[in-house]
Amino acid sequence: MNSLWSTGQDSGHAQAEVRRISPAGKILAILTLNPLARLANARFSGKQFALATEDFSIGSGSYNGPLTHVLDLSQPGRIDMALYKGGREIAVMSSMKTIWKTVPDGFLEAACRPDTVLTEDSTGFIIYYQRIRYSNGAWVHAERSERGYSDFEEDFPQDSLFPN
Repeated sequence: MNSLWSTGQDSGHAQAEVRRISPAGKILAILTLNPLARLANARFSGKQFALATEDFSIGSGSYNGPLTHVLDLSQPGRIDMALYKGGREIAVMSSMKTIWKTVPDGFLEAACRPDTVLTEDSTGFIIYYQRIRYSNGAWVHAERSERGYSDFEEDFPQDSLFPN
């Protein structure tokens, strides 16, 4: 799996699965993922979550890559995608034009996207800085943007660039 990660090559393997199993060994819930997938634990604001990462790399292009879903395992026997208050799934991507990291209460994600409204002084791209936070039992996000361009090849952007 490690040799195929981020290459865009088909692994030829069966779909990956996350399973919740009862103490007696009965399968209570299944979440099916891409064949190239990884699972990790995460704790945000004192609550336990799981991070399921699927590799959507295509071998070329700068907007595709591993996508990490936040799984809420708080309900016994269930595997739920963590959702914002409006019902949208929480997921972060790693690609040439998108980078993220965990912080104690959630995530910071930066993304460079084409500007759809070009003007004479436009650089042609906008950088979005998003903070995704688990607070008081709910996921919330704040975002700000500025004109600019980045492939995020250097260090992660300074935390002060992200909204509070």
